[in-house]
Amino acid sequence: MNRGEFEAIVVSMVSGGERVSVTEVSERVDLSVRSVTTLLDALVRDGTLDRYEDAGATTYGKPRLVRRGVGARLDDAERAVRDGMLDAAGRLLAEGATARVEVVLQQDALVQRKYGIAALVGLLFGPLGLLYVAPWKTAGLATLVYLGVRWVPFFPSEGMWKFWLTVHVLCALVNMAYTFRFNRKGGRSPLLPSRR
Repeated sequence: MNRGEFEAIVVSMVSGGERVSVTEVSERVDLSVRSVTTLLDALVRDGTLDRYEDAGATTYGKPRLVRRGVGARLDDAERAVRDGMLDAAGRLLAEGATARVEVVLQQDALVQRKYGIAALVGLLFGPLGLLYVAPWKTAGLATLVYLGVRWVPFFPSEGMWKFWLTVHVLCALVNMAYTFRFNRKGGRSPLLPSRR
């Protein structure tokens, strides 16, 4: 007789709420008292039966609480708590990740321009270098004026390198000033505040 058969017989014996002794089970299944005691104790550990002590006699019967049902309810409650904790943790992680992404996007929106690059493009390209940080309108207008003056036919050309060098150095300094405004405001803005 295997354990499953033994359990089925014992459960049928106590199904009506009766209690059985080791001797009664031993006679029914035709096993030794010692073997039956071991098997009954295993069923008690599993929660299939409960052990009762009545006036010094040990009997076995249905559990006081249906342990499998209680265990199942506890498992369901534990699973619900665990799922709730996982959901909450997931939400916290998602919110944290969203906050980090928003910070990165804000930092990208406030990209800092480099002063060295601003000075270099102003020095090399003159007003055209203002396109690096100055407002588009200002940079475009300055570039048009610069190109117009360069190609004016009556403008003297001898010794003019000093003039153009001064213009390029001034453009580098103005570009650095625009870079300061750009980094402070987070975008292209006029060098001088409006008078409104």
